[in-house]
Amino acid sequence: MQLVTTYEMRTFMSENIQQVPAAQPAYGAPAEAPKKKWAAVTALVLGIISALTGIFVIGSFLTIPTIVFAVIALVMVKNGTGKGKGMAIAALVLVLVAYIATFAFFQIRAANLQKSEQQAREVIQKCENHEPGYYITEKDGKRYCNAGGWVYEMDK
Repeated sequence: MQLVTTYEMRTFMSENIQQVPAAQPAYGAPAEAPKKKWAAVTALVLGIISALTGIFVIGSFLTIPTIVFAVIALVMVKNGTGKGKGMAIAALVLVLVAYIATFAFFQIRAANLQKSEQQAREVIQKCENHEPGYYITEKDGKRYCNAGGWVYEMDK
């Protein structure tokens, strides 16, 4: 058995391996430019961020650029210069999710605020009626209702 050195192996390989020519387009046929999907990827990333942060104000600010990039991607797909139609559509769906989340967040917040204000008015009314457990204190010329450890300003 004979040992072969790395140098001998390289020499053998370079002498015996034929180079395969690169594929050339047929004569007269133009080479097709690669289709780009940067707009679709950008729209999808922004759409994901929008959907995840939809309950915060930042989510609603990211929806506008997401829509712009998704439309650019869809136009590129339609013109045949781009790809990523599915990603662009997914980005638009995520924008819708972000808008729904933002809307729902503000509706729930408004309902809770209204409920809290109603409860505060009820407690203040009980203070004014001098019900047991509810008492009024004054400080710096303002009246406060004390009830169950909570303090409500009465003169608003």
